[in-house]
Amino acid sequence: MQVARIMSRPLDYIGPETPIRDVAQMMRREDIGFLGIGSPIELIGVVTDRDIVTRAVASGRSPQTTTVMDVM
Repeated sequence: MQVARIMSRPLDYIGPETPIRDVAQMMRREDIGFLGIGSPIELIGVVTDRDIVTRAVASGRSPQTTTVMDVM
């Protein structure tokens, strides 16, 4: 089975230098918990809402200065 067959919507992408605060706001606005990092041409990784919580919030990292690349 291909992933595309079970996905409910197209994958959203963000840049690797995006602050996690912006990522969390986008996830809340779009009601999603998973984002691709890179572009539709080149996927370099993924980030989840769990990554943000366990690798940034729980460690006391700043949401304004911590980038998605730091927690993916």
